[in-house]
This record gives sequence, C-alpha cells and structure tokens, in this order.
Amino acid sequence: MTWMSGAVVLEIEVDEYGDVTSVTVKSGPDLLRQAAIDAVKIWKYSPILLNGEPIPVVAEIRVTFSLN
Repeated sequence: MTWMSGAVVLEIEVDEYGDVTSVTVKSGPDLLRQAAIDAVKIWKYSPILLNGEPIPVVAEIRVTFSLN
C-alpha cells in the first residue's frame, strides 16, 4: 500500500440549498484527487444569503491529506 500526503485544490459550485453540484480539480497529487472529490461531494454547506435569499456560489477549497 502506498501512503501519501499533500493538498488538493478544488473549485466547487454550491447550490442555493448548500449542496455541492460541481467539482473541478485545480491542482494536487494525482493519487489524492479522486479521494478529495469523493469527500467534497458529500459535504453540506449552509446556504449563502444575498439580501436574505439563498444563492448558488463558486468557491475554491483545499483538502489536505496528512499522515499522523
């Protein structure tokens, strides 16, 4: 088994309900990319409000993998 650590930078789209609807890899080790995508797809965010109304947003996030 190969152990690896590092960070994967992703661009995500979150809909008005807080669900991740799209994930694009910006950078990171090839071996960690799919694990980062799989993790982020199940995350739930609090909706972002604009003038009291929920809106979809695009954000860049970093998923860091480390060995303890």
